[in-house]
Amino acid sequence: MKLLLLGVILSFNISANAGSSDPSECKHCEKSLSGTPDKAVPADFRKLAAHRKLTPEQNLSNLICMKYATSTNLHADVANVISKHIKRHGIGSGDEKSIVNFMNNNKDLLNCQDLDNEGVRRNIIKMAVHRDKVRPMIYKFLFKISKTSGTQVDFNAVDYVDGKFETPLDYLDNRIANTNSKTYLKELKQLRNIMANTFGAKNFNSLSPTIRSVYEDNTLYAKN
Repeated sequence: MKLLLLGVILSFNISANAGSSDPSECKHCEKSLSGTPDKAVPADFRKLAAHRKLTPEQNLSNLICMKYATSTNLHADVANVISKHIKRHGIGSGDEKSIVNFMNNNKDLLNCQDLDNEGVRRNIIKMAVHRDKVRPMIYKFLFKISKTSGTQVDFNAVDYVDGKFETPLDYLDNRIANTNSKTYLKELKQLRNIMANTFGAKNFNSLSPTIRSVYEDNTLYAKN
């Protein structure tokens, strides 16, 4: 009887969470810092300060980054794991538009942990470059879904690296400045050109003063 009652309670809780259609009621769908600076800061900073337990976004990011090493159909697998995450937490239908909206709303939180023991935490876009997964992750997934979903991926995620704030474009510029391979240099410059000119990617210093101040004025973010 106790087991039956426990099953009913768990079933009710799962159904209630999955049925929530209002994103404001969900703990896993706060807007990213650079997306909505006025309203998102407290929720985002609380997440970034929580070192002891991985958030759902951190678990998702690590799963994506592990796919970089194991998947033979990366663009489809990444879309699938994000779609499942969205549906599991009741924050969307899991279709292409909801996938892009989720990534944009949480772009500052989608960072791979230090899986390679390099002492570096990287945004999933930067990790795709680091792991030489530009074609399957960025071209075949991020660029493509921006067109097919009707909603453009936001490439202006920000994290704090080596004492400064950095976007994926800053990361690309650093790779361009430090590569000796002419072939790889050409590929990186082509990627940078598309991200900047087609998708509005910016260096941190080129973001608006309002957005930059959200990061610069909060020392809590800088500690993470």
